[in-house]
Amino acid sequence: MRYRCADAVALPFRLLPVVTEVGRTRLEVSLRLKATFDARLFATGVSVALPLPPTAAALDAVCSHGKAKYDPKKGALVWKIKRLAGGSEAALSGVVTCVATTRGGLSDAASGNAASGGSSSSRPPASLSFSVPMFSASGLRVQYLKVWEKSNYKVDKWVRKLCVSGDFSVRV
Repeated sequence: MRYRCADAVALPFRLLPVVTEVGRTRLEVSLRLKATFDARLFATGVSVALPLPPTAAALDAVCSHGKAKYDPKKGALVWKIKRLAGGSEAALSGVVTCVATTRGGLSDAASGNAASGGSSSSRPPASLSFSVPMFSASGLRVQYLKVWEKSNYKVDKWVRKLCVSGDFSVRV
C-alpha cells in the first residue's frame, strides 16, 4: 500500500541550520538535527546537504555523529549519519574557507543580498534524506487486515512500515 498525506504530518526531524559570514573568505556553519520520533525507533541513511556559495573551497568540521565533507560536485556540505536514535540530537559545527573574489564579498555568493539587492531568503534550502522503519509520519494505523486466499497461504500477523524522506527541504 502507498499513500500520500499533506495535512497533520508529524515531521520526524527538526533541522536548525545557522550560517554566518566571518570576513570575506570564511563562513561559520552550525547544524543541529533533532530526531522527534519515539526513542525506541531509529533512522538509517540520514544525509543532510547544505548548499554553499560557489566560492567555497574547503571545510573544517566537527560532528557529534557521522561524517561531514565538502562535495564540490554538489557545491554543498554533505553530512552523513548511518544510524540515529529517536529523541536524540546530532550537531555539526565548522568553518568553510572560500576563495577571495574581486567583485564583492561572500554575501553576494552566499545569500544574494549586499550589492545584488536580494534577501537572505534567496539562499538555496538545505535538504535532508532518511528512512525510519516502523514510523508513520501521518499517524496512519492498520487496525486489521483480512486476507482471503484459496491456496492455504499462511498469514503472518505483523505490518511493516517505512517512513522515507521524499523531498525534505529546510530554509537557511
